[in-house]
Amino acid sequence: MIIGGCVAETESGSRRRIPPTLIDIAIALAVVVSILIAMFIYTGIWPPLVVVESKSMQHSHDQSYIGTIDTGDLVLVKRIQDKFDITTYLEGVTEDYRSYGDYGDVIVYRRGGSDAYTPIIHRAVMFLEANEDGTFSAIELEHFYRGVDYDLVNNEDTWGRITGTIRLYNYGYTNEPLYIPVGDILNDMAMRGIEIHDGYITKGDYNQEVDQQLGMAQSREPVPIDWIVGKARGELPWFGIMKLWFTGTLPNDAPDNSIRNLWITIILIIAIPVVVEVFFWRRGRRPSEEEIQAIDQTKEMEQVAQSDEEALSALPAEDNTAEKKEANGQSEEEKSDSTSE
Repeated sequence: MIIGGCVAETESGSRRRIPPTLIDIAIALAVVVSILIAMFIYTGIWPPLVVVESKSMQHSHDQSYIGTIDTGDLVLVKRIQDKFDITTYLEGVTEDYRSYGDYGDVIVYRRGGSDAYTPIIHRAVMFLEANEDGTFSAIELEHFYRGVDYDLVNNEDTWGRITGTIRLYNYGYTNEPLYIPVGDILNDMAMRGIEIHDGYITKGDYNQEVDQQLGMAQSREPVPIDWIVGKARGELPWFGIMKLWFTGTLPNDAPDNSIRNLWITIILIIAIPVVVEVFFWRRGRRPSEEEIQAIDQTKEMEQVAQSDEEALSALPAEDNTAEKKEANGQSEEEKSDSTSE
């Protein structure tokens, strides 16, 4: 069976048309699969998209914005190799690097390093390095001015040896102070018997406290590299709302404009092909089976007529002359008959 366009020809010579709907479905599936494969190649993670289930990264109480991470957004997550793949908020300030409406990268990490909990998608604020004496150092603070950009509550602390709270001034899109309770983190890790280790301080843009203060990391410890799934790279706004609807996990405080924009987008996706089909139907529509048969019959008749003309034109010239003489003789006889009458 040889397929050309929308028509297949069987061994018996009969023509069988492939339904246009099947072709459209096959093309749509091929496009979707190609996109998913491309996203997997780029991110190195499967599935490459995560759904945002809460408002912890929003930049508004009740509104969503393109370019920030809001409830119901689908976020593309790219795998990281080491700490050099992540730019923290403090590094972003010095490098003038932003993502999703603020400085630094947004990361996705497993709480407590376990797959038993829903991963957290929050911004990496700063990186703490463990010192041998059981304290932390924050080398990123070296590029900021103490008393202007930040302060250490314990006056004896330095950015190379921190035992108390760090206070960052004018943090985030709200430009409010942010407190990082390093002392509480150290005490909590000691009580749980957790060895001090390097890790990130993380925070949702909408939240007022860091995750370590809220206990969102399942403890107050910094987020180590091996907990991190990847960093956010791109988003598809609103479409994750459908998943939250079906699973019954859509929060009551989800932005109203996200739901409205989702419905508008779905309507446009459906309406635009219909409008194009209606306006260009006569010009670009596929012929029906009856029309195909009529076209074939017309072509056959034209071929027969063309063959007859070629056969007549191929007759010898003398035969044509005799035919003309005979025709002329008949005409003369008709004229004589008409005159005699």
